[in-house]
Amino acid sequence: METPRTRNSNLAGLIGVVVMGAVLAYCFLPYSVRPSPPVFILIIWIGALTSAVLAIVAGCRSSLWWFLFVLLPVAFLFITLNFEQPTQVKLKSGANGTEFLLSGSGKLSELTVFSPEYATAGQTVDDPKFALWSIHPTGPTSSGEPVWVLRSIRYGVVPKGYAQSIPENGQPAPLVDSEKPYLLSIETHNAPGIASYFTVVAGKPAWAKNPPEGRCFTTQNNKWVKVPLSALTRVDES
Repeated sequence: METPRTRNSNLAGLIGVVVMGAVLAYCFLPYSVRPSPPVFILIIWIGALTSAVLAIVAGCRSSLWWFLFVLLPVAFLFITLNFEQPTQVKLKSGANGTEFLLSGSGKLSELTVFSPEYATAGQTVDDPKFALWSIHPTGPTSSGEPVWVLRSIRYGVVPKGYAQSIPENGQPAPLVDSEKPYLLSIETHNAPGIASYFTVVAGKPAWAKNPPEGRCFTTQNNKWVKVPLSALTRVDES
């Protein structure tokens, strides 16, 4: 016969299952609505630890089978140690120019804005001849600041801990209205970066609705060679 003590212990275990289920569902939230990575991970850890503690209590006071459930939140905690949140960018316009609002778990290793001519005239991947502005971390061993720490970067304004490589001196050419879109390329350590086209209309930036296919390159004899997209696919498959 089930005693009140056993009933309460089983209830604690069931609550632990519900909490773990909520944690798993929380992990599938869209990146755009997630909080910053440290807060997101902290919430996950609190939920997983709570679930584990409830399962241990149920195992000690009710059935030893509850201890098997402890393996799930513990394994989940180890998985989050290598948690990666892809880099996301929002565009913002203001009196001081265009801002790139950043989120994700990676460290910013390079940010480059390419001119509208890059998509049709670029001769190499990230052809520097068409780069309007590029920044990178200072110091040869620096991997950059976490993007969630930087939070936003204004075009033409070098954040602390970074140096401007393009142009070598002075301010970059301003972003002006153009029929062809600009390309924003962001490289990050420990998380996927992003490369996307954006337009400027009436001084306001927006992601391009119909971005160009861009340039496709492969290497032949240690040199970049432009190829059609279909040819590039065949090269990759071989």
